[in-house]
Parts: sequence; C-alpha cells; structure tokens
Amino acid sequence: MIDMKKSLVFLHGYTLCLVSLYQVTAQQVYQSRCNDINKQYLDDELIKLKRVILQEIATMRATTTALSQSSSFVCAPPWVSFKTSCYFFSNDYGTWLYGKAQCEQKRGSSKYLRINDREEDAFIRNFVRSRGISAYERRDYWIGGTDAGQDGVFKWEGYSQNFSFSNWGPNNPDRLNSADCVILYQPSDYKWHDTSCTNDNSYICEIEF
Repeated sequence: MIDMKKSLVFLHGYTLCLVSLYQVTAQQVYQSRCNDINKQYLDDELIKLKRVILQEIATMRATTTALSQSSSFVCAPPWVSFKTSCYFFSNDYGTWLYGKAQCEQKRGSSKYLRINDREEDAFIRNFVRSRGISAYERRDYWIGGTDAGQDGVFKWEGYSQNFSFSNWGPNNPDRLNSADCVILYQPSDYKWHDTSCTNDNSYICEIEF
C-alpha cells in the first residue's frame, strides 16, 4: 500500500526543488539579458562619445589653421604680433648671452628670435626700420642664430635646428674673429651678419604659439 504521507512529503520537496531551480534559472536569464542590455547601452554611449570627440578635434584643427593664417594675433604690449608669434624688441644692449638670458626671463616660453621664412624676415626688418632710430644712432639686433656648437653650421638657439631660411648680408657669414652669433645688421638694412658674441647689441625675443 502506498504511504500517502510520505508521497505528499516527497512531492512537496520535489516541488520546492523545481521552484528553486526555476528561480535560479530565471535569475540567470535575467542577468544575462541585463548584461546584454548594458553592453548595448555602453556600446551606444561609446559611439556617441567618439563622435563628440572627433567633432571637437575637427573644431580645434580648424581653429589652429585659422590662427596660423591670421595676421591679427593679439599680443600684450610691448610685445608685437605677427601671425601666431609675439615679438619683443629691446632698447637695452648686451652680449649675445645677455640677450638670451633676458629673453628667457620675459614670459613663459620666450626665446631668442627664430626667423622661419622670408615673410617673417620682412616683417621683422620693416618693424625695426620703423622704430625711428636716428641716422646718427647705430642699433643692431641679436637674434637666435649661432654656430657655437659647430663652426660654420648655424642653428637656432633653443631649437637645435639648422637654418631652413637665411638672409645673409654681403660676404656673410664670414666667420672672422670668433664670429659665432648672428645679428640684424643696420648698415646692410638689417640683413644677417655673424659677429663676435661678446659685442653689445640690442636683441629680439619671440614667443611662438
């Protein structure tokens, strides 16, 4: 004869097992679906973020291009602007090393002037001509060129870069009398001359942006 009490106990236990198994399975399915949903959500958000970043990069590039093509870059006086650089023209005099130290103390990334092309050279020469120096006053300007590292190989101070452009005056560089530093030479309409670094001249500093 079947023991009904034992059968009911067995069925009850079996039912509890099935319910528990169902709950565990349902939780696993739910978690799996949540993971899938979260992954899809994160993927969508990453795609959106990537689009935003690419748009910002494009905007920054456009702004940089516009600045590089603009001649109205603003510099605080007494600095003078041209394209994306600021220039300082000194009134005092000193050796080449004195001018270097003064430039490096002026502002942030200020260094000796580096002239990159004919357009920049023309701007610098026109500006120093316009400073109203008396016909009886001599004023030459140190710039950042020097061949102190290797005789005859002129580089820009602070950049370790050979000249990609130059505008030497007649018979220059002559490399006479330890002429290791470059000036804008007034008697030759501010063309470049090499001279002794211990002479006293004014100097020109530049901040490149």
